Amino acid sequence: MTNTRSLVGSLLISIPALAMVGCAGWFGGTEEAPSTPPMLDGTVWQVEDVDKGGIIDNSMITVAFNDGRVTGYTGCNRYFGSYETAGASITVRELASTLKACVPAISAQEQRFLHGLRGATSYRMESDTWLLIIDDKERTRLKMIQIDEDPTAGDAASAQPQAQDMSPVKSVVHFECEGMGPMDLYFTGDETLTISMGDRSETLQRSVTASGARYVNDSVTLWNKAPEAMLEVDGISYTCRRDD
Repeated sequence: MTNTRSLVGSLLISIPALAMVGCAGWFGGTEEAPSTPPMLDGTVWQVEDVDKGGIIDNSMITVAFNDGRVTGYTGCNRYFGSYETAGASITVRELASTLKACVPAISAQEQRFLHGLRGATSYRMESDTWLLIIDDKERTRLKMIQIDEDPTAGDAASAQPQAQDMSPVKSVVHFECEGMGPMDLYFTGDETLTISMGDRSETLQRSVTASGARYVNDSVTLWNKAPEAMLEVDGISYTCRRDD
């Protein structure tokens, strides 16, 4: 009888202890808290990777966040825009750049970088070293490492469009093309525009046409009849609709 009472007493003592351990695990007492996204304001970063394809050797791409403005260097041009964060979310708006001529490979990399930055929806740190910029499809578009200052910045005036060879982009229009995806139109002059399609960019010249606006180069033709556009790339046609 004594042994039975001792056994029951031991069980009664053990049950609350087990319950406390169980509750601690249940309510996350032993689990690691989620990491807090870094504060971007006042930081400068050097881009080491664009769309998981690296970057061209000896090219420098930078991103600086300061008081709601994002500025930096694309490897050829200065760019500038605005940004907002909320928790781990980020939105980049009003992104434009100067228009110095670049060699084709740098120009294509520049457009991939700007497209990735413009498409940012969230950000996070990796291994306490890398800042990752992620789009709405959970793809890592940019990978950056923090630096003390932008070595390409020069003085404050260099972040703004200058005369002669550094005229600003006039406007940007976003399209969604059936069967191809997003396309950005940069109206860079009265007779020219540049289109960005994923990792490809093309500069087109306006051609006289009876209806709408037609822009062409050797491999691309665009008929812009807002809010729609007809795009032909390497002989394949796409229907696009304005998306902004």
